[in-house]
Amino acid sequence: MTDEPEFSRPVVVESLRGGPSVMDIEATAEERAALARRFGLLTLDHLSATVEVTPVRGGTLVEVTGRLTAELAQSCVVTLEPVPSRIDERFAVSFGEGDDDVMVDFSLDDGDPPEPIVDGTIDIGEAVAQHLAVAIDPFPRRPGATLTLGEDGDGGHDGDQDGDREGPASPFAVLAGLRLAEKKGAG
Repeated sequence: MTDEPEFSRPVVVESLRGGPSVMDIEATAEERAALARRFGLLTLDHLSATVEVTPVRGGTLVEVTGRLTAELAQSCVVTLEPVPSRIDERFAVSFGEGDDDVMVDFSLDDGDPPEPIVDGTIDIGEAVAQHLAVAIDPFPRRPGATLTLGEDGDGGHDGDQDGDREGPASPFAVLAGLRLAEKKGAG
C-alpha cells in the first residue's frame, strides 16, 4: 500500500508570495477510479474544484477556500442498486507550520486545527478528496427502498410485513414478529 494520495496537486508555499492564487483542478479517469475504490463508490464520473489559496502570516499559515463538484454512484444500502448523486459543496481548510513537539489545546468552539505544511508544500488535491469523503452520503438509499422482515423472519425489502402501511416496520413490530415466529416454532 502506498502513502501517495490518489488525487495529488501539491503547491509549494514559497510560490504563493505574490498573494492569493486561484486554481482549477480536475481528477483524471485514473485518479477518479482510485478515489472510487478508496471511498467504496461504484463510480466517480466527475471530480473538479476551484480553490483560492491565500498565504497568511508570511506563509506560515495558508487558507484554502473552494468549491468542489462531483458526480458519483453508490450502492443502495437496501437493494444494492446504483444510487447516483451530484455533490456541489463549498469548503475551507487551513494549513500551518507548527512544532510537532508543542501541545496545543483546542475546545469544541474552536475551528479545525490547521493541516500541516509538509516540507514547504500543501496538497490541494488531497484536501479536495477529504472534503469529498465528508460530503458523500454514508447511507445511500434508492427512493422508495425500505427494509423490513418478511413473514418467515428473513430480511426483505420494498414492503411492509402486512402491507397495510408505507415505510419500514417499527422496531417493536419486528420484535413482535420474531416473538410470534418463535412461539410458532415451539408449538
